[in-house]
Amino acid sequence: MDREHMVQDVTVEIGGETHTAIYFIEDGVIHASIGDERYRLPTGSGPADETVRTHLLKVKNHSFKAEMSAKWFGGA
Repeated sequence: MDREHMVQDVTVEIGGETHTAIYFIEDGVIHASIGDERYRLPTGSGPADETVRTHLLKVKNHSFKAEMSAKWFGGA
């Protein structure tokens, strides 16, 4: 079971770069920080670290794809 009020982190690697999210659970809601952005995520049925990892991958993959698109196709 995930513990409330305990600050934790999750790290993933995308395109050779390491990305980290910091999160804690309060009142059944996951509060995550990814870069300069803050997110409130539902706790769901799985572990909080997997929820945060999935969201981190989604956010950073989108950023990575946008950067590569801009580099390869001039922002198309």
